This record gives sequence, C-alpha cells and structure tokens, in this order.
Amino acid sequence: TILNDRTHIGMGSTLVAPVFMGEKLYWVSVGDSPLYRIRNGAISQLNEDHSMAADIDFMVANGMLSAERGANHPDRNCLKSAITGHVLKKIDCPSSPEKIEVGDIFVLASDGLQTLTNDEILQIVWMNRALDSEHIAGALIASVQEIADPDQDNTSVAVIKYIGGDQDE
Repeated sequence: TILNDRTHIGMGSTLVAPVFMGEKLYWVSVGDSPLYRIRNGAISQLNEDHSMAADIDFMVANGMLSAERGANHPDRNCLKSAITGHVLKKIDCPSSPEKIEVGDIFVLASDGLQTLTNDEILQIVWMNRALDSEHIAGALIASVQEIADPDQDNTSVAVIKYIGGDQDE
C-alpha cells in the first residue's frame, strides 16, 4: 500500500472543506490552507493555520524576532498537522457555525495564495466582487503569478459568493 511505500515518506496534504447549510457555514480543515470570508470590505481568516506561521507571528508581535526575520523565517511554512495517513495532530472543525450574510464572499485556497498579503487578497476580491466567482479566482491566481517568485508554492483557489436563497454560486 501507499503507506508502506518508503518513497512516499513525508508526503501529505492539507484540507479545507466548507459545508454550507442554509445561512450557516461549517468547515473542516487540516494544515495551512486558508478559508477567508470577505464581508463589507473586510477580510477574516475563519479557520486555524496549522503551520509555524502563527507561532512566528507571535514571536514578532512580542519582540522576540524582527518583522523581517519573521516574514522570511525558514520554518514559517512547516506544518504542525497534515493528512499523511497517520493520526492527525490538529483538526479545525468548529462545533458552532459561522452565520452567512448576503454579499459574503468565501475564498478557499492552498497556502500558495498567501504569497499575497491579506490586504492584497481583500483588494483583489473587493475590486472584482461584481464579477462571477471564476473571474475573482482568476484575478487572485494572476496576481500570485505576477510576483514570479521562483520558490512559489502551489496555488489553488476556489471562490464562493453567497447571494442568498437557493442561488449560491
């Protein structure tokens, strides 16, 4: 089996999966793939980041590391939990849902999207909010590609717009 194949040691995957039920959102996530909500011109990451990034950001905020060193820290993207075929160390699956409002836009992505800052992601989504989900996702991917970072991680993006009723995109 794949779990016993030594060539696959260390391989794993992240997961972010939303579940929309009426005007409520549940999700399950493992790893560092973000789930963002854009509402009224503000961005929020709803799920937990299971990488070292949060710990490094805490060290920066408390003066233990400089902002530059924190942003470029070699362990920043190291995962604390991933789907590897072994017991999961961390799972984000809230027991209480988030309330969805008409006009909310949700962005699910691999961590490669975080080449952009949250402010950049917000600006791209907000400027394109009148367009369909496919165009917003394309604009986000194009912005990541424009950076042309030779060490760019993979980038996958899905955008869900809540327009109310049974007309979700």
